[in-house]
Amino acid sequence: MYSKEKNIAIIGAGLVGSLLSIYLAKRGYKITVFERRADMRKSAMDGGRSINLALSNRGIRALEEIGLADVIKQTAVPMHGRVMHDRLGKLTFQPYGKQGQFINSVSRSGLNKALMTEAEKLGVNFLFDHRVEKVNLVNTVLTTVDGRQSTRSLIVSLVRMAPSPRFVVHFSLQIDLISHRIILITAIKNCTFLLVMRVPFN
Repeated sequence: MYSKEKNIAIIGAGLVGSLLSIYLAKRGYKITVFERRADMRKSAMDGGRSINLALSNRGIRALEEIGLADVIKQTAVPMHGRVMHDRLGKLTFQPYGKQGQFINSVSRSGLNKALMTEAEKLGVNFLFDHRVEKVNLVNTVLTTVDGRQSTRSLIVSLVRMAPSPRFVVHFSLQIDLISHRIILITAIKNCTFLLVMRVPFN
């Protein structure tokens, strides 16, 4: 069985990385998040996605489980549908659901900041300005651009990685954190999701 005393590294402090760190921290795991950019709560961010995020019921449920749903809903704007136009200029309204149903438009950066703050309350350690350069798939050792190495029992990468001889991904794993069993091992190329495990699950 996977020991909760082991350290887990998450590469990427975006929406998914921050949310995942909260779920894992609530289960008692020690989490460190490596983020190549500066802390968006303290400095202006360059580039990235600025458009609002459309948050559906699945997203709301995830926020409810970590206690942030009510806070995020306070600034959310309900979107009941979208308007499409054809080449002749005719407009057609397409509802997102049944009468009275809607999805929520929320600030992407605002949600990200709230998730990081909540994660820190649970003891998650964020290392900003720490760009991961290489990952050793055998020993689960990650190396940042300044040459520093860090060994973890589990590494989860949630960042886009361009094909590079320095950062080659051979496989991905799906695991069940409740039963501690490997669900699926998939061989992949040019992946955007990486899960590397050194301590085997039973």
